[in-house]
Amino acid sequence: MVSGTNSWWCSSAWCRRGAMAVAAICLLASGSARGESPAEGSQRRRWYDPRRYVERLMKEADEVRHLEIVESLTVMAHGKMPGEGTGWFHGGQGRYDWQWLADHYDANDDDEIDSDEFPPAAADLLAGLDRDQNGKIEAKDMDWSSDAEYVKQMSQTRRLFGSIDRDRNGQVTKEEWRTFFERTALDADSITPDDLQAALFPPAPPSTGKEPTPLDFLRGFASGELGSIMQGPSVGRRAPDFELADHEHKGRIRLSQFFGKQPVVLIFGSFT
Repeated sequence: MVSGTNSWWCSSAWCRRGAMAVAAICLLASGSARGESPAEGSQRRRWYDPRRYVERLMKEADEVRHLEIVESLTVMAHGKMPGEGTGWFHGGQGRYDWQWLADHYDANDDDEIDSDEFPPAAADLLAGLDRDQNGKIEAKDMDWSSDAEYVKQMSQTRRLFGSIDRDRNGQVTKEEWRTFFERTALDADSITPDDLQAALFPPAPPSTGKEPTPLDFLRGFASGELGSIMQGPSVGRRAPDFELADHEHKGRIRLSQFFGKQPVVLIFGSFT
């Protein structure tokens, strides 16, 4: 009985795959012959045309592949932890990005917004958005990805600053500068590039010898420690409502109570 069931499933699966393959070949052949793109051809598909369903299936498969849970499980299945650019970690999105700003204020379409194109009353805002202080706003000024030159410089600056600011109060005193110099120079009267590199990039701590396995990652994901099975809201969608105690633990605050009244900034993370 089991053997018969498996045989039936296999034959059905192969039939479906065969039908999809034939339909895909027809789609490519007919579209190429007419010189049209799949998007153009799909607008004229009849209900009995198999290419219509293949295109829909390919579109849905692509959407499923980009679900946060699918991307994260794919990374974990390879024994890796989701991180920068993998799993659910993607670049930030927003309504008011560079494209929105250019559409509203780049009058001459030169991919730059200078003071003549920006409202005079918002001169302070222009100066704040002009990250490299060259007198104009460009796409790179609003790029916060890890590949942005400004972000790379900021990362290096904060690494150096953090090595000197021993008490973590956001300020570097003369004493802290002196202590950093003496620690880095190793009793010498000067610091070499190698000394500075060793101070900023110390050797990694020795491995414990037991690396997490894909199963460990999956267990953490299932318990909610490494993410959620729920898809995060997209830009323009209302954030899921929730309730938490206030910072003084004297009352409760619900996110929805601020809806339509004032801007709200949500920051999630560990600060311990």
